[in-house]
Amino acid sequence: MAAWRTWALVAILAAAAATTGAPARAGGDPVLEGEAKKKHDDEVKRLLAELRGEKNKVLVAGHIERIGATGGRAGRDALIAFATGNKNQEYVGKAFTALAKIGGATVIDFLSGKEGVRSGDTLVQIEAAGALASTKDPTAAKALLDVATNPSTKSEVLGAVCKAAAQVAPKDEKVVETLLDLTKAVKDMTRQYAADAIGWLASDAAIARLAEMLETERNGGVRTGACRGLGNTMRADAIPYLEKAIAQDKALQVKDAASTAITKIRGGAK
Repeated sequence: MAAWRTWALVAILAAAAATTGAPARAGGDPVLEGEAKKKHDDEVKRLLAELRGEKNKVLVAGHIERIGATGGRAGRDALIAFATGNKNQEYVGKAFTALAKIGGATVIDFLSGKEGVRSGDTLVQIEAAGALASTKDPTAAKALLDVATNPSTKSEVLGAVCKAAAQVAPKDEKVVETLLDLTKAVKDMTRQYAADAIGWLASDAAIARLAEMLETERNGGVRTGACRGLGNTMRADAIPYLEKAIAQDKALQVKDAASTAITKIRGGAK
């Protein structure tokens, strides 16, 4: 087991390093050599040993948060190594949150990959989507849309990645087009989650589509999603549509969602 961990750490550190003259993409790391590389690797190993050696969950969480707040390349690489293959959902989620605070191309690539939003684990996917959303980095949009448009993606994951895509790149034409298309999907849950998500676009087109859904959708869950979406726009001109839903919609869940959305908009709470 110790040998496997050592090999895995070496592989992760190697993957995290980009080339000096031609990084993998904009924002990549320069190559570390000699004493600088040794210092970096030693610090990663120290932080990783600290995380893996601590048995108290509260202290582990504190270590993760401290590393995320401190930032730096070594801290980032230690968190990536710690999260990779980790079966503790709580630790993975906290590591993702800490990585999102550090940000950068390497973090986006990791959270967008098979250990993140492309994972086979639903909870890991949702945590990764939330972390990507918090970075507000538009380069995360492609991976999020890839997952959103994958037919095998579960509904709850779909909701998380759609919301994240709208939050990281609300002006991106591909994001706008994809999310609007999903509001017309066959599955009720897909339309519901997409309706919630397009509100984060906060555009005239999003409000128009959500208002249309409130008028034409037969499914109460989808109309509820439309109310939430209108609330997510945080725009006062969405309120008349919500007030109309309160007055005319027969479904109590829709009325309640509309009321909550109005309160959100008027309170200015994101």
